[in-house]
Amino acid sequence: ACAEPPTSPTSATAEAPRSTPDHISAEDFVARHAEGVKVVDVRTPEEYDTGHLEGALNLPVELAAFPDQVAELDPDAEYLVYCRSGRRADIAVEYMTGLGLDARNLGSVAEASAETGVPVMG
Repeated sequence: ACAEPPTSPTSATAEAPRSTPDHISAEDFVARHAEGVKVVDVRTPEEYDTGHLEGALNLPVELAAFPDQVAELDPDAEYLVYCRSGRRADIAVEYMTGLGLDARNLGSVAEASAETGVPVMG
């Protein structure tokens, strides 16, 4: 869950949301995206077509081609992975990290969009 936005930009307690191990702020995502952070949607192509994060790669975890697709990924990039609920993203992240990739589960499409500030396209 993300921190609540400040009620007023002039509030003494107002500060930008910070990245934590479980959250990446929109500002950090934009900076990190330029440095090689990739967003991966592991849902089916049909689900992807109904709405996905702008610029997301579609690598369906349930297809037989998934291991071959993952093997072609840049080993130096960071991967932020999402699906419909987070379950398939967990499976994908476990597989990806097992190969030495830097991957993290962002949960659902809505959660991924909220964490990264990347709009849903579709």
